[in-house]
Formats: sequence, C-alpha cells, structure tokens
Amino acid sequence: MNVALVIPAAGSGERLGRGVSKALVDVGGTALLRRTLDRLAAAADFVETIVLAPSHDIARFEAAVAGAGSSLGSVRILAGGATRQQSVAAGVAAVTSSMDVVCVHDAARPLVSARTVRAVVEAAFTGGAATAASRPSDSVRADIAGGNSVALDRSTLWLVETPQAFRREILERGHLEAVSRGNAFTDDASLVEAIGHPIHIVESEGRNLKITLAADLMLAAELLRAS
Repeated sequence: MNVALVIPAAGSGERLGRGVSKALVDVGGTALLRRTLDRLAAAADFVETIVLAPSHDIARFEAAVAGAGSSLGSVRILAGGATRQQSVAAGVAAVTSSMDVVCVHDAARPLVSARTVRAVVEAAFTGGAATAASRPSDSVRADIAGGNSVALDRSTLWLVETPQAFRREILERGHLEAVSRGNAFTDDASLVEAIGHPIHIVESEGRNLKITLAADLMLAAELLRAS
C-alpha cells in the first residue's frame, strides 16, 4: 500500500497572535509543523509528504522540515491556497499517480496517536474513506425556531478531526466535483460524502488537540512534555 501524506498548513494563525504562520509557532522549543510531522513519522511509513504553506513563507517551511524522519518519504513544500479546501486540492493534485491512499492531517494537531493514524489509513485502504473523530464530552444542543434550542443525544454525535484518509481516486473526484459545483467544505470527509461515498469513523485514541488559541499552545506543550 503506497500512502501519501498531505499537510494543509497555509493558515495565518491570526487568533494565535504570534505574528508568524501558524505552523511555525513555537511549541515547547520546536515549530508546530515539525512537532506534527515527527508524530506522523513515528506512526506510519509514507512514500511522499506534501506540505501546503503560505506562498511567502516557503523558505522558512523548508527549514522547519529539514531533517524530518525518513518514514515521511520525499517531503515537498508547495504553495497553498486561500482556503483549506484549495490547499488540500493543490496537495492532492501534486500526489503521484502511484499512490493508493492519501492521508490528510492538519498541521495544528501535533498530539495525534500512532494507533489513530494507522487505523484511519487502514480503514481507508479497506473502505475508501475514513476520518478520526471523538465523542463530545459536553451536553449538546441545537438551535430551533424562535430563538430556542433542543437537546441532542451526544452518544450519536462525533467531533470530526484529522487524520482523514481516502483512496486517491475518490479524493480526487471529490475535489473535482466540489470545484465544478462551486461547493465549499470545512473538511475532506464532507467533500467525499457529497459525491455519495460513505465515511468510516475511527475513534481517536487520547487527546487529538487542534491548536487554535494561545491557551491551546500552552496545553499542547504540557501534554507533549508529559508524553
């Protein structure tokens, strides 16, 4: 099974307020992107890795990934798009045709477990499309008419995460259909579901924190130090 890794990392990270590209912020002395890549390198063997970066920051991203683990295969830094969907599409278009599966993982999730990564990739190889997800721990409500809300059964709900993995041809078709229909999605599982393909859910092991706010950086640093 030939697996490619695509890392959308072109976000500005304005909510972090650090003045640098989000993937380059420091997490316990190491760039966030490198933390995430090291985690993935320890989880699985990839034939190639494509990182989508802001077009003005290619050189700094190349420096951040220098010396990354050999299990990431050949690592390329390419210019991403204005949106996450556009960045992933650029990464998918750059994946070589010999790849069986494409695994997409957010640069902002440096704590993903090796078991989760392997399970998602294996599920995609078997069923075509899979995503990591976790159950909500809080009670959940949905808006209804009149400014009111209704309780939802959290045991039937999932919080969608990455990695997400897909048979290459399925993910390619999903992105082509999204462009042709002018549809925008916040994740690739929704994009693939829109072309009628079912999504297998793999429950995440441990904390798969996504770094969005400054407080997340501090928590991630503590969790990494303890791991």
